[in-house]
Amino acid sequence: MVSGVVGARLGAVAVDLATACLAQHLDAEDRIPSEARAEVLLRRIHTFIEHSEVRTAKSPSVRPGGTS
Repeated sequence: MVSGVVGARLGAVAVDLATACLAQHLDAEDRIPSEARAEVLLRRIHTFIEHSEVRTAKSPSVRPGGTS
């Protein structure tokens, strides 16, 4: 169980992500508060970067200094 500041932050992020998911499915993304949109966008960016790093690390054809 997570408590304190970390728990509160995780709870806020979970609510923001759930809000964004529901809004996207209801075509109501323009109604999401700007703070929640910014948080979701930041999470999507981080996920994209992490996924790209894993994919690049697993690919033997990608080398430092090369084009990927």
